[in-house]
Amino acid sequence: MLAAETSSPGEQVSPNNPLFNQHALFAVGRVSRDIGSQSSVGLLYADREANGFFNRVGSVDARFKINDHWATSLQAAFSGTINPQDDNFNLFNTTGLYQAGSAAEVVLQRDGRKLNYYLDYSDRSPNFRTLAGFDPQPDIRQLYQRAQYSFRPEGKHLISWGPMLEMLQTFDHEGNHINASYFPSLRFEFVGLTFLQFWFAPEMERLRPQDFDVLDQIRMYNRHTAEVQVDTNYFRKASLHADVRIGTRVNYDPPDGYFPFLARRTTANLTLTVRPSQSLRIDNSYILFRLRQCSECPILQPERPALSGSLNDHIIRSKWNYQFNKELSFRFIGEYNAVLANKNFTSLHTTKNFNADFLITYLVHPNTAVYVGYNSNLENVLSPLGLDDNGNLARGSRLINDGRNFFVKASYLFRF
Repeated sequence: MLAAETSSPGEQVSPNNPLFNQHALFAVGRVSRDIGSQSSVGLLYADREANGFFNRVGSVDARFKINDHWATSLQAAFSGTINPQDDNFNLFNTTGLYQAGSAAEVVLQRDGRKLNYYLDYSDRSPNFRTLAGFDPQPDIRQLYQRAQYSFRPEGKHLISWGPMLEMLQTFDHEGNHINASYFPSLRFEFVGLTFLQFWFAPEMERLRPQDFDVLDQIRMYNRHTAEVQVDTNYFRKASLHADVRIGTRVNYDPPDGYFPFLARRTTANLTLTVRPSQSLRIDNSYILFRLRQCSECPILQPERPALSGSLNDHIIRSKWNYQFNKELSFRFIGEYNAVLANKNFTSLHTTKNFNADFLITYLVHPNTAVYVGYNSNLENVLSPLGLDDNGNLARGSRLINDGRNFFVKASYLFRF
């Protein structure tokens, strides 16, 4: 069981918000029982209360191991919600004060040395809400399948290879086909825990007026992605992960008044782990997300000026762990995040942030330890804080320190 209280329950801070300056209470409880061999059944209850409004979710779930290769999981959930709303504020974008909804999920999985299969069917009604959890999208019926077969020559260099096919189909409860994706790929496994994989994914997506207020009707977008992924642990002191994708993607954050539109996309996710000694481990990562103008993509815009420019997001992260001895260790994490946005291409704003985190740990044994930590955050906000002409947080070109935190934490395990 878990009980918690938070003083900031609402995403929007406004005197018109019924949750303004209110606290929210959370209560989450779960009970489960093992049955047979590696099977179980369980019940879950989650409650979020704030100033007379609530969201309550109850569910029953089960997992059954069918045999050595096959297993299935099932869950059914029900929610009841009273929404905070008044003449100027409506947190959940609904006209009714009370909402009741249901959700269900079925998973069927096969694991084997050569043949693997995974099926996931989920159904979430339009009024299902889970405010103590995460619900990516209500009002959908979604079927995901993945089938993979591996040929295993077990050679001197090549260990296994084989095709994999992923499929995703999504409908809403009105019968609209809102997503269709196919991901054929080819995967190779070499010695030294080295993997090479190629994907190509044609996709169809429909966006609805209830998803984007600016849309006047359901609009369809055809996009595609090509991907190459490499993972290797061939070298004893270093490992590498690289994932590069190119193609087209919907810009879900267009300038105000514009419909979402297709754009050229380039993404990269690179991680290099170095272990120069037994005591030191360094994890370095770089994530790039870029959208830019696509000249050959269909234009589905209202009568407005032509779009131009690009959106670039760079995330650079370095994590250092040093183990002085069995008990004493030091950790440092530095992360820089820069969203470089062109106002003629996106409604997002240029933001820059650097965060540094230091932690010293003296661990006697699990649950008996002393922690000393310090965190500092730099961001391109103005001091004193203010709003721009559009009501957003005003930003400048310089990074200023807008948050520092120092803490000491001790834990001790009592044995009875």
